[in-house]
Amino acid sequence: MDFWARLDNLIEFKNLTRKEVAAKANFSYSSFTNGRKRESVPAADVALRIAKVLGVSVEYLLEGEFPKIEDDGNLLELIKIYRKISLRDKSILLVLAKKLDE
Repeated sequence: MDFWARLDNLIEFKNLTRKEVAAKANFSYSSFTNGRKRESVPAADVALRIAKVLGVSVEYLLEGEFPKIEDDGNLLELIKIYRKISLRDKSILLVLAKKLDE
């Protein structure tokens, strides 16, 4: 998997868009799409900004593999719901999940 594939996986996992990541990383969207087409890695400072936006290391973007997560089709839906609920409800959900895991 290359830099851009890992980047796309992270963008999807974090429920963002390429445009959002480009804007947050102060990286033009056209440079994003051009780099992807040319399969070229962005400059170190740009890669660092992108990594910070996504909460990963530059090393991960350059060399890492996207972790394989077994998903029965519900994981992404659970993550989306979790992101929308209140902090109070997140605490309740965590307690419930711990009880189910016992």
